Order: sequence, then structure tokens, then C-alpha cells
Amino acid sequence: ILETYRRLGLRQSFFIPGWCLEQYPEAVEQILEGGHEIGHHGYLHEDPVEGRDQATWFDRAMECHRRIVGRTPRGYRAPVYNITQDVIDLLTANGFRYDSSMMADDIPYRLRTPGGDLWELPPEVSCKNVVPRFNRHWDAIQSAAALKQAAKAVAAEVQFSKDAEKVK
Repeated sequence: ILETYRRLGLRQSFFIPGWCLEQYPEAVEQILEGGHEIGHHGYLHEDPVEGRDQATWFDRAMECHRRIVGRTPRGYRAPVYNITQDVIDLLTANGFRYDSSMMADDIPYRLRTPGGDLWELPPEVSCKNVVPRFNRHWDAIQSAAALKQAAKAVAAEVQFSKDAEKVK
């Protein structure tokens, strides 16, 4: 998979549980060497809705990121796509820039919380959803290069929204 991404010039976000970071450091190194991002995905893939003491598991995964990845993550995807207000509070308290767990829309949007803002990058963004939003035609999406352009359009829209927010 990593070779395919390299060949096509694509960079991805991998959401990896902390336990897996500890068990497979060589895979982590290969992912990072490819210029890919590694996001927070819990420690044992624990369900935030059913789990107790989310802060302990969250912090344990954060420690794995600092120790193994070499930095704190910017993004989070909740295991089994379940997210709670407690987790959102942990994300804003730890300076996360985005979450990718909710499915309230099929384009990125700003999540405003009392603890700060997060960008929500829906996990099911597909070209069929994104491309019409940016006045492109699905038939034009035929290659990895076109997919990459669609992803850049989404990133540009997010940056535009951030810039517009600064002007207010």
C-alpha cells in the first residue's frame, strides 16, 4: 500500500492505536518516511462510549505518539467512530486541530466548543460527495492525479474558511 501511495504521489492519514504503535515500530517508521500523518486512534481501540476513564487511555496513546512517532498528533479518529464530549474536551485541551469521527456532513466543517474549535473532517468524504460541491463532474475523476486535485480542493476550502474566520 505504501509503495502505491509513493508511486502515485499521495499522502494519507493513518489512525493507529497506541498499542499498535508500540508493537509495530518498523511499520510506523515506513509510514512516516513516506510523509504520511499518523493520527490518534485510542490506545487499545477502546470504545469511548463504553469505556471508563477515557483520559487515562487517551493520555497513554499520547505518550506513545510522543515516544514512537516523535511528536503529538494533530488529528483524531475515535475507535468505532464513537465520540463523546469528554473526548472532544480532551482533543481541544491537547491542541488537536481536527477530528475525523463524526458523520454529520460529507464535507469538512468547524466544530465550535467551549474549549476551542476543531475542524471535523468526515471519514466518509468521497469524490462523489466532494467533487460536485466544487462544481466538478464525477466523470472527470478518472485518475489518482484527479483524486489528488479533489483532495487539494477540500484543503483549499478548509484554508479559505480559516482565513475568512481570521478576518472576522
